[in-house]
Amino acid sequence: MSEAPWYEQIFAHDSGPPGEQYLRRVAHEIAMLHALMRDNDVAQNSESALALAALIRLDPRQNGRREYREKIIELAERFAETNLADNLALAVALDISDPVDRAVALGDLENEPGCDASIRANYELGQLALQTEQIPGLGRLLERPEVYFKRVVAAVVNPWQAEAQSQLARLRARETARR
Repeated sequence: MSEAPWYEQIFAHDSGPPGEQYLRRVAHEIAMLHALMRDNDVAQNSESALALAALIRLDPRQNGRREYREKIIELAERFAETNLADNLALAVALDISDPVDRAVALGDLENEPGCDASIRANYELGQLALQTEQIPGLGRLLERPEVYFKRVVAAVVNPWQAEAQSQLARLRARETARR
């Protein structure tokens, strides 16, 4: 079952005002969109604007997984020469369901110079690195989560910095408690 469209979540008669968690998620999605536009010069580059428009039209919750994956791969190929090419490659990587395969694909983006998608790739790799004990095979691929979260925090202003800082604080607290 897919999540109700945003307008139904806001305007459903019996639901009342949107909840705090929903509003935080929307604020984060707006920040991600703003960062995509800012970091990829979308206002000055019509091909990048077309790529962004095509990307935000896709909704993995409303298309089937297979259809979404096919469309995102097609977009990545079609707009491979635009400023959003790295973000489309990131979208393809994030759509990989197997965490080990996803980590490999994200690893291809984590240290790309001048690649704004590397920030998100590092954040996602940090999230995966938190799960190395639960997911066989991740431990041999990934560094400690702190490595990835520190990269996110040190990067230019981005939508994942606050959460990366929170993760680092939790990891420090856990380390302190072990001593």
